Amino acid sequence: MNITLISPYSSLAALGLRTISACLKRAGHNVKMVFLTASPHSPLSNYSRKLLDGLVALCSDSKLIGISLMSGNFEQAVQITNAIKEKIRVPIIWGGIHPTSMPDESLQYADIVCIGEGEDAIIELAHNMDSGGNYYDTENLCLKLNGGVKKNAIRPLIQNIDSMPFMDYDINGHYIYHEGDSLVPMTKELLREHLILEETLIPGTAAYQTIWARGCPYKCTYCCNDIYHTLYKGQKLVRKKSAKRIIEEIKNIKNNLDFITNIWFHDDSFFAISKEDLTEFSMLYKKEIGMPFCALGDPIFTSEEKLSMLADAGLHTLSVGIESGSETTIALYNRRHFKPEKTIRLGEIINKFTDKIRIRYDIIVDNPYETNNDVLDTIKMLIKIPYPYMLQIFSLTFFPGTELYRKAKKDGLLRDEAEGIHKKHYFKIKPTYLNLILKLFSVNFSKSVIKFMISPPMLFIFNREWPARLVFRASKITWLILKKIKNFLTPPKKS
Repeated sequence: MNITLISPYSSLAALGLRTISACLKRAGHNVKMVFLTASPHSPLSNYSRKLLDGLVALCSDSKLIGISLMSGNFEQAVQITNAIKEKIRVPIIWGGIHPTSMPDESLQYADIVCIGEGEDAIIELAHNMDSGGNYYDTENLCLKLNGGVKKNAIRPLIQNIDSMPFMDYDINGHYIYHEGDSLVPMTKELLREHLILEETLIPGTAAYQTIWARGCPYKCTYCCNDIYHTLYKGQKLVRKKSAKRIIEEIKNIKNNLDFITNIWFHDDSFFAISKEDLTEFSMLYKKEIGMPFCALGDPIFTSEEKLSMLADAGLHTLSVGIESGSETTIALYNRRHFKPEKTIRLGEIINKFTDKIRIRYDIIVDNPYETNNDVLDTIKMLIKIPYPYMLQIFSLTFFPGTELYRKAKKDGLLRDEAEGIHKKHYFKIKPTYLNLILKLFSVNFSKSVIKFMISPPMLFIFNREWPARLVFRASKITWLILKKIKNFLTPPKKS
């Protein structure tokens, strides 16, 4: 059966959709993949008529069309779905975290919604559609039926992750947005160019993005994993590939895409994997892969012993989610084990490896439940964490289905979901004085100066709306000028 899968994401990684495609191909179906990627971290928000007509033409021979989306891609998914329905009659299925958390809203546009893990569900759906069988009872699916909605049971999680095929990077049948609002066949060169342009933790390189283990051991109230913990309550949520399997996967991509120079693991907590498995992985990775790699850690599972073996294997960048230094906010996020003192201690341990590993800490700002004192607690914690490190700042988004989303709805803090969720970019932070101070940590700014900036007199003068906006705007102009000066003084690379 002919199937088209559409990715509205800004990144070409599309881990879930590429795995779905590989599963469908292994089951004998013909799959096209369409990537609507305009530029790094800038998904197309309003599709032109020409682009949509080209997309519809690509879908014209398909018997099933799938769209994967997060909440930030909702409006794009609606545009795509409506454009297809105007021209052709074919079932459209939505999958991903947004349909999982908001199936009723999603069914206002899609014909079918997949909740939770979709590999087995979509294979069963495609088989029954292709053979003319009944697909209305397929587990994990919600669908429109007889003027109503039929919600089926949720099947158990896939526990044997080694049984999954490698992600689909076979460019045959893949299409990508290109200049002039056109969709063109993917080529190896186009794939290389787009992967190099994507933001990776090693700028200017092409990274292969993957995960070793599915699931997260934590149930943070702001995160989509909160939804999966509820949906699959009582089941083993964290499931991993064997060390040999993940090495085999990376060797496969290394052999087929010779421009890949580093690996980016997107596991929610790479260091939650056992010491025994990490030992085996480190030995095999160093021997058979030999590329730098990036991974995510946390203050609980990241240890000096694990860091030592992974640094020796090639760990280049470690990203650690610390989110806040406020005890009150940590409790709100259900991260009570992530005490500030543990984070500071972890920073001291990590600092021993800065000759081999770049460090990036992630924090969340723009939380309406936080006071100025809560944000100051985060700043004071960051002062105690030794440089060098990068700081990545996220603006809090109340993702649908999470505990924090429900609380914000109840408290009247989320009146316009289109503006507050669908159109919000979590990298765009509010222009406040304290947010400006936090940005200074990204450039390892003098901590003595930062201490002065958070002194009572400075807070009294600048930590108000209009002075903060002026300072924030001036800082943006200053950074832009400094960047242009740096580019001017940097000699061009020889071709």
